[in-house]
Amino acid sequence: MASDSTVTKHMKDRVKELMAKYDDPANMDALSKAQNNINEVQVIVGKNIDKMVANQGNLENLQNKTQRMKDLSQTFEKNSGDLHRLLWWRNMKLNIIIGCIVIALILYFVVPYIRTATTAKSVSYTHLTLPTIYSV
Repeated sequence: MASDSTVTKHMKDRVKELMAKYDDPANMDALSKAQNNINEVQVIVGKNIDKMVANQGNLENLQNKTQRMKDLSQTFEKNSGDLHRLLWWRNMKLNIIIGCIVIALILYFVVPYIRTATTAKSVSYTHLTLPTIYSV
């Protein structure tokens, strides 16, 4: 029986040794290590997919904002062009009014001077008498 107990003791020691060895997944064979690496990669990929989905939402939000800015800039460009034309016409009307006022002032002062000058010339001609060459 002594040999049975030595075998059993020897087997218990060997089983404990094998249990300690295979209890830790890192000490397992290459297949187990590969499986652990795959599991870690799956966790990382899952996190990356979650981040990608969050970024997709942010991207859609950013696209909406840029489209709104584009629409606002087109509206601003149209309104600024309309305002430019409106102010150009107002400025042109003001220039025409100022030009008319200047012409009216010139005419106001020049026309009386021309009338007095032409009247003075016609008066000077009325004092001239034609000589009589032959009287009949």
